[in-house]
Amino acid sequence: MGLMDKLKSAKNFVTGGGAKVQLVVGPGALGQPISVTVRAQVAGAPLNVTKVYVLVRGHERVKLTVRDRDDPGDRDRVDEGWESFRQEFPLTGPLELAAESEHEWVGEITIPPTCQPSYEGRNATHTWQFQAGLDVRGNDPDSGWVDVHLR
Repeated sequence: MGLMDKLKSAKNFVTGGGAKVQLVVGPGALGQPISVTVRAQVAGAPLNVTKVYVLVRGHERVKLTVRDRDDPGDRDRVDEGWESFRQEFPLTGPLELAAESEHEWVGEITIPPTCQPSYEGRNATHTWQFQAGLDVRGNDPDSGWVDVHLR
């Protein structure tokens, strides 16, 4: 490995820039298999990948204004959010991906039917987000969060 390869490897370790990752999620419903496709385009250095995974989270947020009965001009704003669900779904085990290569993995994941579906109300929302990633030493290259509507 030459000096330039070592520098690229160090940069990728810190930034997660070893690959570009894309995620495609099919339509879905809670309790039913949801198809996922992960595509990776490896940059100029090979990648040792521990696993390819899809991370799923549900997030509920409440936003409202509460008025004081005694003083209608006095208002408190409430903006609270929390994760209602979080799980990692591995698609494949250890791999070595060659430099300048493209790869695709297809799988299905199932989210329990007891989870909250997507909704958008006047004061509250529940959203689902998916993210694909390659587990490597350092910062994992990932797709970023993708919003998915689940019924």
